[in-house]
Amino acid sequence: MILKLIISYLLYHTFVFSSLYSLESVTIKSKTNGILVFLKVDSLPNAKNLTGWQSQNDWFYITLYQCRMIKSKQLLKEIDSNILNFEMIENEESLQLGIKSKESIEQFNFSLNPN
Repeated sequence: MILKLIISYLLYHTFVFSSLYSLESVTIKSKTNGILVFLKVDSLPNAKNLTGWQSQNDWFYITLYQCRMIKSKQLLKEIDSNILNFEMIENEESLQLGIKSKESIEQFNFSLNPN
């Protein structure tokens, strides 16, 4: 009975959490024509799991579905002076990065690089 319970537990966690990836670091740099956000993750996420949107209160949010952050690490490696505030919000299904910059972010593009 205990063996059956252990096997069920392991199978459940293997299938449910197999697609999760972890955020290892964040670097935010301002350029003349915009902001570059570099996210280092332990495995390349599915492009469908990345979204971005501008809120009405001038915050820009990047949502990383099926992502977790490593709480024991200092994730924010570099932040530019044009960024007024930065926050990370983790919930059950996603990790959300909030960026408040001096200028609103009107357009965005995600580029996945395996390196």
